[in-house]
Amino acid sequence: MRKSMRRIGLLVPTLLAACSLIGPSRAEANFIGNFTGNTQPQHAITGVGGTINFAVYDTTGGGGTDPWNVGVNLSALFTHGQGSATNLDTTAKYLYLFQTNNNGMNSSTIGIGSNTVSIVSSSLTSFGSFAGTSFSTGVLGTAAGFGDQSTASTGATPTVLTGQLGLDVPTSFTLNPSSLVANYSPELGGGSTPTESVLWGYTSNYAPSFGVGGLLDGGTTADGTVPFANTVPEPGSVVLSAIGLSALGLVFSRRRRTGQS
Repeated sequence: MRKSMRRIGLLVPTLLAACSLIGPSRAEANFIGNFTGNTQPQHAITGVGGTINFAVYDTTGGGGTDPWNVGVNLSALFTHGQGSATNLDTTAKYLYLFQTNNNGMNSSTIGIGSNTVSIVSSSLTSFGSFAGTSFSTGVLGTAAGFGDQSTASTGATPTVLTGQLGLDVPTSFTLNPSSLVANYSPELGGGSTPTESVLWGYTSNYAPSFGVGGLLDGGTTADGTVPFANTVPEPGSVVLSAIGLSALGLVFSRRRRTGQS
């Protein structure tokens, strides 16, 4: 027994070292900051483009009418999309918010007809828009820079404001197996106002990873990078589990060979 305990003691530092290589767990509340910012896709030929601001909240510090601690009772402002639950799911662990802004290099002449974000449709518990709400700035965080495949800019802390005027509300939502689409008719911007939408998004019990978000005008899409509720386990946690199981298997294998308990 003492020899087995010594072997386990020798394995603990190895497991801790493996954890440090994998990085912090996404179960920690502070990981949300890594999924707050913007992406700025711009199509190189047609010029359709703009900014997609995004923020992901969890229930840390929240409660009552503000379960995700955003500072606003979003349930009272929620308009559900077709196919969504009528009420905002305030029991969900995560809230994913987006805002479409037609501020691209050709925004004065080219409108945005829809904004699509990657999802797994089965992971959504409710989705829709939030009347009169906006992030505190047209570009949330450091601007990613207009390009055909911008990466996400992260680290900003959003402020959700109510009573905003001059914001467009998605006229409908399309829920596909792998995407949620906010549709604008007439188009957002393109020489007319408004050029910026209200906040819209969804609730989920799955933690975020990064996927594709696109701005569309007719048949042209400019793609960027946005958060989505990922139903696939993090690779790091799978690796850690494999290391832990292998280590325990090694201990018990040695115990069986030596007949120790």
